[in-house]
Amino acid sequence: MDEKDFLTKLMFNGQISDESKRFIKKKQIKAFVIFSSIIALIGEIILGFIFIPLALHMGVVYLLFLIIPILFIFIGLLLGLYLKIYPETIEIDDKWIYITSNTSNKNAMDCRMHLDIKKVVDMGNFYYFVFCFPHQYQYCLCQKDLLSRGSIEEFEKLFNDYM
Repeated sequence: MDEKDFLTKLMFNGQISDESKRFIKKKQIKAFVIFSSIIALIGEIILGFIFIPLALHMGVVYLLFLIIPILFIFIGLLLGLYLKIYPETIEIDDKWIYITSNTSNKNAMDCRMHLDIKKVVDMGNFYYFVFCFPHQYQYCLCQKDLLSRGSIEEFEKLFNDYM
């Protein structure tokens, strides 16, 4: 055990259920589509200033270039469907939440401060953390039956102000 293990109050460890995976997948798709839509809108405005005057002078075929930013929305949707990122270990102490997720064949570590939490939603079988903008992170889901250190009462006491 290293020093961090002694400081960690709560730990959720293991593979999340299919219900939790579906919930995260919906959040992933929504986030990617929103992000790619914003990029597409900015792209439409920029390309519109370039290609609409060009199309008026040289031919309507130049308006086809305005389709390119719309493709970003579909890329975002496909990326959201393709990625399979789920939390494997979530460790919580008095100030930080440490999230280890699987990404393809390797693990990724991320952390968030308690100050970044907007609310904690009790979804029945799991708790879902909603973070304030711009610290949003859709992979922070604590499944109750995966609690390996601490208790549900300790969790609810620690995050009582956010529930």
